[in-house]
Amino acid sequence: MESEPVTTPFGRRPMSLAMLLKQRRGEAIAAGTTRNKWKLFRSVCEARAGLDVTDRALTVLDALLSFYPEDELSSERGLVVFPSNAQLSLRARGMTAATLRRQLAVLAGATSPSSLPRPSRKRSPATGSASLRRSRCC
Repeated sequence: MESEPVTTPFGRRPMSLAMLLKQRRGEAIAAGTTRNKWKLFRSVCEARAGLDVTDRALTVLDALLSFYPEDELSSERGLVVFPSNAQLSLRARGMTAATLRRQLAVLAGATSPSSLPRPSRKRSPATGSASLRRSRCC
């Protein structure tokens, strides 16, 4: 039996079991369920500390919601929007492309495996095991 690492369709980031479970729960929404996108956005804003979402990620979410044509979110109409990077940047109040990507990753609940925060608060490429890192510095 072959086993290959599971990755997301965008960015080729590793996909965890928790991410798969979130996706399954999203697919299990009862047919005919609708939510007002702006009321839902307000609820997310009020619960942002508990959801571990930054104010910049909320700005990106606001911009993405503005591309959805209806006020009511419904799985029957599809929940995917396809804005260009330039238009998304404009609606996200001029946010740069790199910042947009980071905030989209925050919204998706993913972290970049190639750039992990270090104790020195600097970002550097993630390397192999801790023993390899120790052998390089000494």
